[in-house]
Amino acid sequence: MIKSDIIAKLNRNRYYFETIDLVLIALFSALGGVFSVFVGNLTRTIFSSSLFGLGQLFSGFHIFWYVIVYYLSGRKFGTVTLTGIIKGIVEVYVGSTLSITVVMISVGGAFLFDLLAIFFFKLISHERGRTISIIISAGLSSSFNVLVLWNMLLLGIDKNGLPNIWIIALVVFSFVSGVIFAGFLGQEIAKYFLRSGLLNWRKLKEE
Repeated sequence: MIKSDIIAKLNRNRYYFETIDLVLIALFSALGGVFSVFVGNLTRTIFSSSLFGLGQLFSGFHIFWYVIVYYLSGRKFGTVTLTGIIKGIVEVYVGSTLSITVVMISVGGAFLFDLLAIFFFKLISHERGRTISIIISAGLSSSFNVLVLWNMLLLGIDKNGLPNIWIIALVVFSFVSGVIFAGFLGQEIAKYFLRSGLLNWRKLKEE
């Protein structure tokens, strides 16, 4: 009896990414990709060229999906990175103005979040501290796209024509946006799902 239970448990844990993990990744990658293109187009419409870069105030919404997947997948390393890869591809096909560059931004931000999340998870044992660490990780991941675009001449705009203080301001805007819209909001939405009972399969898996 004991032996059969052990075998059953091993069979359940045979694959690193379970079916439900892949479903979550596919679902939130698609939602995130479509929503990111919508947010990007909306902010470019609202803010004129004279207010270049202020769209970073909403960049946290690009990371929002990573925080949700991170929690709903049981904080499994690599889940967010895979989500970022698919999300970036979805953005390209939906019609992102950044073209293939958006894949680099999406994957980079997701991988950075994955690394920071696992680092803080191993380093910090207190749950409140881990919550704060995810907020910080979301902020840093949100800032990543500004740094990528800056190094790629800001979508064709001569970077020498923009003062460094403005670039620093954009990084700060993006970080704050990540903290609010991804760190705080993302965790609250994820906790709502976890409390709702819709994901009781996680509890059954761990028993």
